[in-house]
Amino acid sequence: MENPLLEKIETSKALPTMPHILLQLIDICNQEEKGIRDLSKVINKDPSISERLLRLVNSAYYSLKQKITSIDQALLLLGMDAVKNIAISSSVYQVFHRSSKKSAFNLKLFWWHSLCCATIARRLALHIQYPSPDEAFLAGLMHDIGKIVLWNNFESQYESILKASAYRTTQLIEGEQDFGLGHAEAGAWLIRRWDPHSFMPDAVLYHHDQPDRILHASPLVQTVYVANRLCPIVSEERVEGITVGERILGLTRQELENLIDEVEKEVQGIAQSLEIEISTPAEQPQALGPEDRKKYEELAGWVRDISLLQSFSEAYLAAEDGKSILQVMRQGMQLLFDLDSLFYFQYRGDSLLGVTMGSEDQEDVIRDLSIPFREETSLLVKALVQQRIVDTFDNKAVLSILDEQLVRFLGAEGMVCLPMRVGEDRLGVLIIGIQRSGREVLYTKRKFLTMFLNLASLALFRFQTRQVQVERIREERMSATSLLAKKVVHEAHNPLGIINNYLSILAGKLSGNESAQEDLRIVREEIRRVTQIIGELSSFSQGRLSVKEPVDINGILRDLARISQESLQQRSKITLELNLDENIPLVSSDSNKLKQVFINLLKNAVEAMSDGGTISFDTRHREGEPPSIEVLIRDQGSGIPETLQPTLFEPYTSSKGHEGLGLSIVHSIVKELGGRLTYETGNKGTTFLVQLPL
Repeated sequence: MENPLLEKIETSKALPTMPHILLQLIDICNQEEKGIRDLSKVINKDPSISERLLRLVNSAYYSLKQKITSIDQALLLLGMDAVKNIAISSSVYQVFHRSSKKSAFNLKLFWWHSLCCATIARRLALHIQYPSPDEAFLAGLMHDIGKIVLWNNFESQYESILKASAYRTTQLIEGEQDFGLGHAEAGAWLIRRWDPHSFMPDAVLYHHDQPDRILHASPLVQTVYVANRLCPIVSEERVEGITVGERILGLTRQELENLIDEVEKEVQGIAQSLEIEISTPAEQPQALGPEDRKKYEELAGWVRDISLLQSFSEAYLAAEDGKSILQVMRQGMQLLFDLDSLFYFQYRGDSLLGVTMGSEDQEDVIRDLSIPFREETSLLVKALVQQRIVDTFDNKAVLSILDEQLVRFLGAEGMVCLPMRVGEDRLGVLIIGIQRSGREVLYTKRKFLTMFLNLASLALFRFQTRQVQVERIREERMSATSLLAKKVVHEAHNPLGIINNYLSILAGKLSGNESAQEDLRIVREEIRRVTQIIGELSSFSQGRLSVKEPVDINGILRDLARISQESLQQRSKITLELNLDENIPLVSSDSNKLKQVFINLLKNAVEAMSDGGTISFDTRHREGEPPSIEVLIRDQGSGIPETLQPTLFEPYTSSKGHEGLGLSIVHSIVKELGGRLTYETGNKGTTFLVQLPL
């Protein structure tokens, strides 16, 4: 083996293997003493071929009056030669059939040509009284099998050869010579591996040789050579094939033309019955002239571009925000047009504002760069106002300093400004950095580029319109909710005012009782806090900043214990214990929110202690960087279940225990105040630690 491409094929996994049944059929074809009984035994071993033969013999092609149910009957009716040909055709098709796909290699056309060549070769063999017409049939069927070998092993290279040749024989042979291996040589090499004692490899090897050499070749080589020339894919080549047939085999033109007509009908019938997918040259756009081929390739390119646009259309639809849309646009410019240097400027009414497109090297250069929206300011403004593509290479273009800066930022010899709008709505301008030599190439793709930008513009417009609608709906909902909240606040103030008045009356009646006066003070303070919380409802849409002031943490905890101790002891058998560091300093914080934190943590601890016990509040001053005040709330409950701990501070409803909305509120408030909330838990209780910065 001298050809390195054949050596590569031999070591590849794409080399087809001849099935055992086909080898047996070939052997029967080459032995005169073999008969119907021998052939029947072989065919009966293969259920697939048997089923196809019976389907063929019972088809409309033969129009038999009664159904045939056995291979022996089929052999008697069709004849041994016909059954051999059918069985061999089916077997070869199974070996070399490959799932059809969009490719320059048209398998349906390939099998039409192979069946035609095989059928013609058999008829020619009978005419010249060649002793083995079935061998001629098989050689004709496999004469182009080298094409599949080359396609399987060198797919992209061989498809290029097929596409360039447009199925013309001369161009195909020249392309294969440049490649380094022809399909005739590859096919002969493969068949020689399967059946080294046959003349079939020679028939395959020489089927594209010169007619003068074929005049002195063996009958099998001559038969396959003429058969191949009589059924070309490009119909114009058939006239020369008939002339060659007259010269080599001595048949008349009329005899050859009649043979061709009969074979075409026979091939269609065999292919249909054996479910071999074929397609005639009349059904294919073959034999295109130079102008037609150019138009055909342009159309194919256009279809390819539309398909690419479709994939990006899906990406645009999947984008969740404006930034994602710009990233898709950037990827498209890179993949479709090989453009890496580009910036986007968004239209803002009185200016164009630089927006990043997902590239880190743009962040500092382009972000928030503002260009006043006046035509004399920049080519970008001119492109958007005049709705046309402009570039710095135009001799009439007057560049501003800003334009020159942008060109330098883009790192190119010049820039192209591409306006983006939908109808009368201006969206922005995409600028691209290119070299002077690349300008013409870009403009040849202008139509495709415009379509891509229109697609991007629609995606941006859709997102911006949706944003406006969402904001409008949000404002309307906030307005309606705010009105409802104001009504609730107005109605809640009345009973709170009445309660406050009664507390004042009660304070007058208990003026001599200092302990009662202290309790009433705490209650009034809590009513004031409730009034403030309710008041926040009327202005929640604007939000409320925390009012920070010096806060006595120990004082808040003492008031909480004083107002809660007695009721907890009576109802839940829970004792409150205060371990307060009297030397801790005041903290700058929001006293109302801190009260909300400690009340929720106390309520949480009570719910965790259904059997009663002690809840303790400890305070301490911790030095460090930064220094902080720490409040520890300990309970004697059963601890927090492990399944609950990962979502402890997430809001959800619960009846009791260390869970529910309270801990979520506490966590949010502590975080808002610049503090930190942590916990430790076990089967003897749970401790929550609130750390507040000084």
